[in-house]
Amino acid sequence: MFPRLFETASGTGPGTYGLFIGLAMSAAFLLVHLRAPRVGFHPDKMILNYVAAAVGGLVGARFLYVLSVVGLDTPRVLVLLAALAVWAVGVSLVSNGKGWPQGRILSTTLSGMGAITVFAAALDLVFGDGQLLAAGERFVTSLLSTGQGGFAFYGGVIGGAIAVLFTCSLTGLNGWKAADLAAPAVVLGLGVGRMGCFFAGCCHGAVAPVGDHPVGIVPEGTLHGQIWLSKAFPFVTLEFHDGVGRLLDQPLYPTQLWSAVVGVSLAAFLAWFWKHRRFDGQVAALMLILEPPTRAFIESFRADHRGYAVTFPVSETVASWLPGLTEAGSTMGAPTAGLTTSQFLGACMVVLGFVLLVVRRNAGREPEVSPEAAEEAALDELIA
Repeated sequence: MFPRLFETASGTGPGTYGLFIGLAMSAAFLLVHLRAPRVGFHPDKMILNYVAAAVGGLVGARFLYVLSVVGLDTPRVLVLLAALAVWAVGVSLVSNGKGWPQGRILSTTLSGMGAITVFAAALDLVFGDGQLLAAGERFVTSLLSTGQGGFAFYGGVIGGAIAVLFTCSLTGLNGWKAADLAAPAVVLGLGVGRMGCFFAGCCHGAVAPVGDHPVGIVPEGTLHGQIWLSKAFPFVTLEFHDGVGRLLDQPLYPTQLWSAVVGVSLAAFLAWFWKHRRFDGQVAALMLILEPPTRAFIESFRADHRGYAVTFPVSETVASWLPGLTEAGSTMGAPTAGLTTSQFLGACMVVLGFVLLVVRRNAGREPEVSPEAAEEAALDELIA
């Protein structure tokens, strides 16, 4: 709709997508910053967590995009990355509960990750055919390629969560309380960030019906596209004249706007529920349970290249009901459908959310320092 804020003489210019990603991070960090004193976290101590969340989120989002969209055949790399992530999270959780010194946390994490990587490479050379090393080289090349842009939201959530958990271990903050603070902020960032997708033309829907006599509400020349209102579902459709999407000049399901509304609505609900949580980690668990089903539904109407985790044959009737099921691969309208990478990860997140609810249900809420006490403690530490 409006991919660039302005164009330079060379025909390029700053992207609107990048602006909204920055706004999304800012909105998420601001929400956490305002709520942090209520659990005794001094806002100034959260700055390192914001940096970790931003860096970890961007790296994780890029990782998942390369794995799912670029189409690398990297099953062994994926297993290795999963093992490294489990190790990092495990060290963070254990150290957070036992009060390990920062040096021990860092050395244990790095040494363990290095040992896992070397062990996996050795197994690949001794018992395999070197596919892991070859796939790893292709993966790193695609990851660092400047010609293949793109990020995946769930990768950002996973990468940011790992980075924040690790940072909480270093700074001595309660990881469960930090997770509850972050949950509403994560979905708020999703809602704001999806507006960047709307302006860039990515994450778009499949071709949608517009019915008779649709009405365009965007004045000609205002945006690089049109928003149509009609009496047929989905009632609002989007048409892009340029941008990064692969379907132009056709009415599409407004999946970006659906995602934005869902993200902001979930953020409002979780922010309200945050005051009623019964145990630390409950809000984070609810976010894991509530967000993926909405994402799975919306993705069933998307037609951008996201890549499949699992494929299976479907009838033409099913494909017509949920057109996005057959249009997530490199070839649209194929006779096979499937679960996208995000839908598969979302299902795993739902299971994890229910597990957390069961495991943490009797954990209660650890004592929380008042905002005033947190302010005084931070001031005393600064003076000292």
